[in-house]
Amino acid sequence: MHIKNHCTGHIDEARLQFVVVCVKHNGQWLLVRHKDRATWEMAGGHIDEGERVLCAALRELYEETGILKMDLETICDYEVIDGSCSSFGRLFYTTVEELCELPGYEIAEVRLFDKFPPDSTYPDIYDILLSCIGAYENNRNGSLIDGVKTNIYFVRHARPDFSIKDDMTRPLTEKGMTDTRKVTRVLSDKNIEAIYSSPFKRAYDTVKDLADENSLEITIVEDFRERKVDDVWVEDFNDFSRKQWEDFNFKLECGECLKEVQERNVTALYYILKRNHGRNIAVGSHGTALSTIINYFNPDFGYDDFWSIVDKMPYILCFKFTDMKFTGMEEVKLCKT
Repeated sequence: MHIKNHCTGHIDEARLQFVVVCVKHNGQWLLVRHKDRATWEMAGGHIDEGERVLCAALRELYEETGILKMDLETICDYEVIDGSCSSFGRLFYTTVEELCELPGYEIAEVRLFDKFPPDSTYPDIYDILLSCIGAYENNRNGSLIDGVKTNIYFVRHARPDFSIKDDMTRPLTEKGMTDTRKVTRVLSDKNIEAIYSSPFKRAYDTVKDLADENSLEITIVEDFRERKVDDVWVEDFNDFSRKQWEDFNFKLECGECLKEVQERNVTALYYILKRNHGRNIAVGSHGTALSTIINYFNPDFGYDDFWSIVDKMPYILCFKFTDMKFTGMEEVKLCKT
């Protein structure tokens, strides 16, 4: 058996079969022991059919350690060559401040180690992965020494034309288009270096003037799209919203729950954060999608808070990070004229 590591993205994601998550707690290794084994291993496992690679890593991390975290960092891909056959996986990294109760799947216990134990479950594979982790940590610690700051300005779209029921193509009203200039003006001194957007027209059009003024392309990120309510129009949106905020798993037959919306939006946030370290960036977003991100960083944010910003269109909220750590959020006030 031969093990090779590859730069992330070198292997087509459709070929990846496994995920491994390196977890550190106060500098110690957090390892798990399966109920059927006496050896220790990093959290990880198979990627389910149709499952995204990052979602698989998040799921395995929770199932095997009880840890719920969205900000996993990608180290590399790896290949296990056995004769004429190859299997592929991706290695992730994260640090945690607190340990969690096991959720009761296949893991018997979790333990902290000062040094990686010799009696590991996959010693041949881990020899390569441990060297990748060591190199990653050396580079990471060196590059983060000054505390690099990144600001992500989420721009909730301007006023849309609600007479158009199709969520994807609903345009801005004439006033909404005029108000996009307010977004451009208030962000004109923020040194915006990259712009992303939901694929929905009203979000894209809200940041288009900003992009034109700064000679920037808008990158569409599908996971920043708004929550899907259902295949039919919901007349009592107030009642529907209250039910969703009271139960993050509540959804209509063909719609999404807030938990699903939050997971994909926060995952997308960390995706662009890693690719724009130390920059100021803008994101065209939506009221519910943005609210689930707020709730992720501030769990006290609920239905009443959501309803307080429902009519704020456009609305800008800056999420601040030092290195990869969230440090706060602040509303950017728009001028009235």
